[in-house]
Amino acid sequence: MAWTRIVQILSVALLSLALLGGSASAECAWVLWRDYSQWQSKTMTRVRHTWEVMSGHPTAALCDPARARALKETAEFFAGANRPADVATSFTSSEPDSVHVLLKSGAHYYTYSFLCLPDTVDPRGPKAK
Repeated sequence: MAWTRIVQILSVALLSLALLGGSASAECAWVLWRDYSQWQSKTMTRVRHTWEVMSGHPTAALCDPARARALKETAEFFAGANRPADVATSFTSSEPDSVHVLLKSGAHYYTYSFLCLPDTVDPRGPKAK
């Protein structure tokens, strides 16, 4: 009788782990990344480059609207009345989906790009061992 109860408890525990483990890995099947770059205007040299994880999504179909929303919100921020004082102008481009921000000083400009990738792909490249 005691063994039957132990087997039942273990069966429920293993089933729970399998179900929870499956849903946890599916939750972040796609990752929305933001690529931020700072460029020196005269030489067109990138002086800073950073990839940041924005959010995780179970499918590419759910990640893409989040990418479009992030692009739109970033463009609206830099074009709006409350944009930072040193911003001269900004515009969006579609190759890749990016927001370009030009500063009044003219010395630098910035790009913000958004990309959905499978969670197995890291745009920063392989990690050093």
